[in-house]
Amino acid sequence: MPCRIKDRIKMEYLERALQDGGDLEARGQLALCALLGWSGIQALGRTGSIPIHFIEHQVSGHYDISHGRGMALLIPAYLNHFADTRPERWAKLARRIFNVNEDNDLEAARALGPAVVKWLESIDMHLTFSALEIGSEKFDQMTDDIVRMYGTLDGNKVPGPRPMGREDILAIFNASH
Repeated sequence: MPCRIKDRIKMEYLERALQDGGDLEARGQLALCALLGWSGIQALGRTGSIPIHFIEHQVSGHYDISHGRGMALLIPAYLNHFADTRPERWAKLARRIFNVNEDNDLEAARALGPAVVKWLESIDMHLTFSALEIGSEKFDQMTDDIVRMYGTLDGNKVPGPRPMGREDILAIFNASH
């Protein structure tokens, strides 16, 4: 069966894999989707970066947390923080995947983070630093590392849909606490 790169399909296979680790079809589909997702095929000529991954790499680097769990930890705060950045795109995702029925793009974009939290709770994957008994002691260090490693040549911003400064990254860490 070919990998169907659609968010609803990936969500279905993730739920199946979490329910039954022996479900080889679900695990295979997730592996294939991950492989194709990072191959660049899905970009279809668009360029850009995905800064949520830059942020998560520091979490996995400092703590014993897998990339997927780290993404689950950070994505609600990231979505909430950037809801006003290209709200038409976030709104499209909210409507298409999470059945948000808000006509106003900004309001639909703002509904995306809470919808993701609700879904993560339904699969027992909603995480916070506090729930994982992780304090905020390393937030400044991780933020500095992100800006140093992924920042623009002037060292002030990390590229993305809206370039992120130090204050944006810290806000995401703090909102994930």
